[in-house]
Amino acid sequence: MRPAVLALLLALSGCAAAQIGYTPESGQKTAPALQPFNGGAVSATGRYVVSEDERALSCGKLTGSMQVILSRLKDSPNRPRPSSLSTGMQAAAKPFVGKGANLNVDDEVKQARARLIAYNDLLTEKKCTTVDISGA
Repeated sequence: MRPAVLALLLALSGCAAAQIGYTPESGQKTAPALQPFNGGAVSATGRYVVSEDERALSCGKLTGSMQVILSRLKDSPNRPRPSSLSTGMQAAAKPFVGKGANLNVDDEVKQARARLIAYNDLLTEKKCTTVDISGA
């Protein structure tokens, strides 16, 4: 068989699973790492409220999440600030599209710090070793 014909047959055989009317087995479950995760939210007072999914996390996973947040906070001074044009366009579109993304890096830093405090409180509640967040 010619190599070009063989390559075409191999390429087309990969499309067999995507035929019209194909539905994957309904009994399959999503891998745990790919399942949606409901995080908490920052209240009007600026305090982070931990969700039930976060409460169910192990000490190691909480600590790991905190390490990621701390590394993002260390990098926050290097993140570019949004332009006045993008901020203005987002403000103008807000009534039409809802909340939208928060472009303010300073607000993100405040939310991350509030989350660190809440996670440390949760670690204390679970009688786990807390993380030093004094430099955050």
